[in-house]
Amino acid sequence: MNIEFDLRQVMEQLDELSNADGVPDEKDVLEAVRMIIDRRHNQIDIDGIANCLNISRRTLERRFRKMFGLPIRRVVTLIRLELARQLLCETDLSIFDVSAEVGFSSHSRMVNVFQRYLRCSPQEVRRLNSLTRNEEPPE
Repeated sequence: MNIEFDLRQVMEQLDELSNADGVPDEKDVLEAVRMIIDRRHNQIDIDGIANCLNISRRTLERRFRKMFGLPIRRVVTLIRLELARQLLCETDLSIFDVSAEVGFSSHSRMVNVFQRYLRCSPQEVRRLNSLTRNEEPPE
């Protein structure tokens, strides 16, 4: 299964909408994404996020599905996956530390998510990134 969720694109939309009068539904979803990222170390409380936005959980779930075509829980997982991938590629943190940093309940849960969505392990992501960096010609 390929990931059709681009965290960088979402973050760009967040920046654009924070400086403009956007559609309220989109602003709510993107603010919820910001909260998910900010609270990634903890268990994500979707009801709490909805309450902070003064909307119902069901409304928030519908807006996520409309904007991303995915349920909110899947978006939370994909955000964690992308943040973990970035840390694996950009830092020397251990796999255990990365899993804790991005809020996976355990190291094995992160490995399972990587296998399911990326069809490889976190170690393979790090190794492949290392190989790619070593192959780039110097400027």
